[in-house]
Amino acid sequence: MHHPVAIEDPEFDIDLHVHRLAAPAPGGASELDEVIAQISSYPLDRSRPLWDLWMIEGLANGPAMEARWGQRAETLPSDHPAWALEAHYLGLACANFVVTLCPQRIILGGGVMEQRQLFPLIRNKLLAHLNEYIHSPAILSDIDAYIVPPKLGARAGVLGSIALAMQSI
Repeated sequence: MHHPVAIEDPEFDIDLHVHRLAAPAPGGASELDEVIAQISSYPLDRSRPLWDLWMIEGLANGPAMEARWGQRAETLPSDHPAWALEAHYLGLACANFVVTLCPQRIILGGGVMEQRQLFPLIRNKLLAHLNEYIHSPAILSDIDAYIVPPKLGARAGVLGSIALAMQSI
């Protein structure tokens, strides 16, 4: 048996492997369980590579938090239990990114991430979820530089879109 190798497949269609699904409001643990049960019920198509990636939306965003806690995220105090739950969800997402994609850095932006107290919580959750499975110095020794906010802040999306548009000209 040989090590895995990448082979270019001209018929590969990423849309057959990457899926988006929204968790029902309020996006709590029982709703996540419901979505996971739904995803688990889908058999993998054995006529193509046996993997799928599911993006589950509505767990760690402003509208989900407002539905779950009855008030807007920015009005919640920094010690509110909401932030521990958000850190749990985002830490799980980051752990999945690390073990499947091996990113050099994870940049988390968006409205909820304006709450800077979330970053240390997410970093701690990532380390707990990985449970020393990954031995990367970037994660183990320099986690504060590994999971970061966008340097452009709230303007990152707009400025990134402009940069992409300029590259296509």
